[in-house]
Amino acid sequence: MNLNKFIAPAAGALLIAAATLVPSAFADETVVSGNGSGSSNFVSTNSSSRTTVSQNNDANITNNVRNSANTGGNNASGNTGGNSSISTGGSTSSTTINNTANSNSADVSGCTSCGGGGGLVSITGNGEFSNNNVSTQNTNTTRAFQNNTANIDNNVRNSSNTGNNNASGNTGGGFGLIWDGQCGCWVNNNFDNGGGNVAVTTGSTVTDTNIDNTANRNVVSVSGCGCDNGGGSAVISGNGEVSRNSVNSSSNNSTVAVQNNRASFTNDVSNRSNTGNNNASSNTGGNTSIDTGGVLATTNISNIANSNDLGLGSGGGSGLSNVGIFGNGEFSSNTARTFNFGTNQGFQHNSSFFTNNPLFRINSGLNNSSSNTGGSSFLTTGFSGSETNLSNLANTNSLFTTACGCVTNTFSNIWDWWMNPLGGFWMSI
Repeated sequence: MNLNKFIAPAAGALLIAAATLVPSAFADETVVSGNGSGSSNFVSTNSSSRTTVSQNNDANITNNVRNSANTGGNNASGNTGGNSSISTGGSTSSTTINNTANSNSADVSGCTSCGGGGGLVSITGNGEFSNNNVSTQNTNTTRAFQNNTANIDNNVRNSSNTGNNNASGNTGGGFGLIWDGQCGCWVNNNFDNGGGNVAVTTGSTVTDTNIDNTANRNVVSVSGCGCDNGGGSAVISGNGEVSRNSVNSSSNNSTVAVQNNRASFTNDVSNRSNTGNNNASSNTGGNTSIDTGGVLATTNISNIANSNDLGLGSGGGSGLSNVGIFGNGEFSSNTARTFNFGTNQGFQHNSSFFTNNPLFRINSGLNNSSSNTGGSSFLTTGFSGSETNLSNLANTNSLFTTACGCVTNTFSNIWDWWMNPLGGFWMSI
């Protein structure tokens, strides 16, 4: 848009005031000044930076676990002349697996991710008919790549047993009991002390499996110089008549972040817990009892895979943020151009495959007390319980990006000026 304004002779005060707004200190300074009439002066600067971050992980984990705990399988049979008793202790089998794989963190900060341009370009005091040009180009590229592959295979077999005991074919009175102090339990003992009352008592069994899989976490943070990083300043001032003066500034900031995850989890869990399968049959001359302990099987599986956090900040570097054009000769051509490009690109890809196969075999039954003579028969089973807790969390992406607009302050842009019969000047903006 062109807007023509009439400025009275007092406009010179405006030009001076505008000149004072130009910053007095800059990181870089390009000056084209004091060159003679008809001269041709050209300055070109090109600044380029490139940052590439690549993080790749590949994890293959296989766990094969076999746990077996047994206090059962005892025999007290064919005894005469006393009581027969089998009493087993408790049995516990527990497995805990923690798998953690593939974690990436990349933090790219500072002005490596910012377009420059934070300096002064000055074209001043050059002669008439001179041709003066300054061109600046700043290109900054930041690339971050994070790739994870995790294959986790857990195979767990837990077995806990206090059952499978046999006390059969016993006759008579008296009592005999053998204790194995080394294992602290009744183990595979053959009683030969006579029969009477026959008792089989088993302890409780517990199988517990805990699996925790965590894989593939990416964190990328690319922070720029902020929205107030500022571009450069250009001053075109005091050049002779019919001179051609131009400043061209280009700033290009590009950020690309790619996060890829692939996770495959397989959990095969078998919990076997037994206090049953006891036999007390064909006994004569006393009471017969089977009393089993409780059975508990628990499986806890937690799968967490594929989490991406991506933060892309403003690249700053706004090319020319302050432009002052004033005090140039008549019929001069004065131009200041700024081109600013900023691109933030984030790509997040996740793929997850979970297979959970929990299998429970728990038993406190299948006990046999039959064909007994001469007393009462008692059969009591303990509690039986199984519990599965399964938690799957997959494919979580978080993307945060900030950007800011570029503002250019232009002071007294006099492109062409000439005398007006009314005593003032025309300014075209």
